Amino acid sequence: MTVEVAKNNGIKVINIKSLPNGWLGKPWACFTGAKNSSGNILLFLDADTELHKDGLENLLLCYLKYKGVITVQPYHKIKKIYENFAAYFNLVLMGSMNVFTPLQRVSKPIGAFGPCLLCDRTSYFSIGGHGSAKSKVLEDLEIGKKFIKNNTNVFCFGGKGTIDFRMYPDGIKSVVNGFSRGFSSGAKSTSILNLILIVLWISISFYPLTLFFGSAISFNLIEFITGVVFYIAYALQLNWMLKRIGNFSPLVPLFFPLFVNFFIIIFLWSIIANIFKINIKWKERTINHRTKNKK
Repeated sequence: MTVEVAKNNGIKVINIKSLPNGWLGKPWACFTGAKNSSGNILLFLDADTELHKDGLENLLLCYLKYKGVITVQPYHKIKKIYENFAAYFNLVLMGSMNVFTPLQRVSKPIGAFGPCLLCDRTSYFSIGGHGSAKSKVLEDLEIGKKFIKNNTNVFCFGGKGTIDFRMYPDGIKSVVNGFSRGFSSGAKSTSILNLILIVLWISISFYPLTLFFGSAISFNLIEFITGVVFYIAYALQLNWMLKRIGNFSPLVPLFFPLFVNFFIIIFLWSIIANIFKINIKWKERTINHRTKNKK
């Protein structure tokens, strides 16, 4: 479908007939496109992203203002109920980048957002482009690290009002496999302090439930009311955060224990898959943990 849209709009399409040894599909496609381009500014977009009418202009203005690598996590468009189970993953992903937290003024990003990346040609090829992350499932984190190591500033933004995407339109299994493929690996790149803050924030979500169970056993009215207050406060905070990153259903903050437990289960499964080298099917290809960990 992407090819048809490009051809219908007079865009040059490069047909890649084979994949070199040691390369994954996306890094090779991006690197091939960059080598065949002629402009000074390179923009890499995932096929499932959709720019707003003035989205490209916003990206270019941002580039001119900050003079560095601009990476954007698109606004998550939800169309089916099951897609809401991606809520906590999106929040943790953005928080783990060291950008959207109270520590953002004293810490650098740990990498870049892969769905939307804009940079100048010289900076891109100075780090070897996507060749520097050719075998990485999470190539965006690796490329961001290379830019930072090369003393090139990396800026991470949320995409609301500029660029959208719909991550998992193919059923709940796509959500499970999508985040299982490397979420635990990405956690290793997060700073210890930031990781502690994320763990504490998730742990706090269980506090109201412990108060509810405790009050049910002890018939303590004050404990029950305290639990209700904490539950409402956490739900309101979660609702405020989710509105900034996607059109998630109000059911997510209302029934947040269900969604946070889903996050924990899939995160643990990602760790298990990583440790025991379990292959995961993702978008008609197999993510081989054994292979990617050799690189």
